Amino acid sequence: MTIYFSTNIPEFRSILQLNRASSRIADISHRLDSGLRINSAKDDPDGLIIRDRLRADMKGLYAAKENIVRADNMLSVADNGLASLSKFLLGNQDDGVTGLKALVNSTVSSTAESDALKAKIAETLNMMNGVSRGTTYNGKQILGGDLAYRTNFSDDGAKLSNLNITKASGGNQAVNVAVTAAATKASADIDMTSSGLAITEGDSITVRHNGAEYTYTFAEDIVAGSSEASVEEALTNLLKGTGLSVSTDTNKVEVTADEFGSSNTLFISINGISDTPSAFTGADTTKAAGVDAAVTVNGNQARVNGTHFSYSDPNGTLTLDGNVANVASRTSNFTVVGGGATFQLGKNVAADQQLQFGLSTTNTSTLGGSTGRLNDLLNLDYTSTADVKKASAIIDESIDNINAKRGQIGFMQGNILSPMKTYIEDDLASVVEAEGAISNVDVGLESSRLAREQLLASNALNSALFNRQYAQFLISSLW
Repeated sequence: MTIYFSTNIPEFRSILQLNRASSRIADISHRLDSGLRINSAKDDPDGLIIRDRLRADMKGLYAAKENIVRADNMLSVADNGLASLSKFLLGNQDDGVTGLKALVNSTVSSTAESDALKAKIAETLNMMNGVSRGTTYNGKQILGGDLAYRTNFSDDGAKLSNLNITKASGGNQAVNVAVTAAATKASADIDMTSSGLAITEGDSITVRHNGAEYTYTFAEDIVAGSSEASVEEALTNLLKGTGLSVSTDTNKVEVTADEFGSSNTLFISINGISDTPSAFTGADTTKAAGVDAAVTVNGNQARVNGTHFSYSDPNGTLTLDGNVANVASRTSNFTVVGGGATFQLGKNVAADQQLQFGLSTTNTSTLGGSTGRLNDLLNLDYTSTADVKKASAIIDESIDNINAKRGQIGFMQGNILSPMKTYIEDDLASVVEAEGAISNVDVGLESSRLAREQLLASNALNSALFNRQYAQFLISSLW
């Protein structure tokens, strides 16, 4: 009888199942060892594509978050520097700093005292310039002009002062600033003609200016039509250092606000005098107000307070402010050619996800306004009431400059960076969660699968051994 030997099919099938289980065990072990569900494209091709896109978003969001922190730190350094400059102007009792405002209003009665005062002013100005140069971030002088936008004027740049460009995106930008109407000061006249005014002992004049009230009571009669100088002297002494000036003209005494614009209001009441309304000129019979200049930037109306204008274009590509020369029909043209700082605040490189800003040079040669610059304080005579008043006005304008810049910095930190940081953090948390759901291994699930595959592998191995032994038994029996 012929005996045929063939393949041990049961053993072959058991070994095949053992190999398959072993392969699955290797894949599961790889996932558990790496902690990743997707270790190669074959694990999940579609998931791999989505995972890599999410990872790209994560990198962009992490970079944006770091940029926001750096931008906020830079602005905080700038704000601290400006706050220090403000202390030199206003003084600070806690730090023992006597501000320039108090120094220039000191009582000076001789040239020697004036020179000594100027020496103190010079020392203060020098320290302010040191603060300006020393306010640095990442090697850049933040207040020294390293972050300022660069401009080329095609006409007389002196038509603008304290120009501060905080944003200019989109490459070179041509800018036209035009004054279409000049500003005026609040002014009221007291009629000193015989038909307008007669002052007797005990009569008083009250001047109200921007919420403050000043009253002078006459100790003697003032003859109508002949004593403008007496009233002028009384009001000059009363209103010294209040932001109001007093002057005389034919048969009248005029009270005028030092600053331009509608924010300055003036009201004068004369008690105990008949025909009071005839003592006023201005917007109406009882109150006078200044008028703001009318200014356009690239043909669009700017916001104006006195002669100070501010403008942001509708597209968000240009933001600037400054002071115009108070002359109607006067224009200034310039081009922004570069400079400033740019921080990417979004995950994508796009103009609408960037913070672009500039900080103009802030030192004693730039702080001030239409009255003059801080450096001009060294050229004044402090025995002169007019020069003391001019010095006080320059310091006030300098304080306004600093406050305007600090306000812009605060706006960027509070209204742009802070909300953007919250948005980025929330978006990042969502993206990280989504990427983790796709990429990370489910340890519990994979452990359960591993136990199952190990059991199957063990069973397959036992089955293969049994089938081999059984085949050997059959052969030995037949032989």
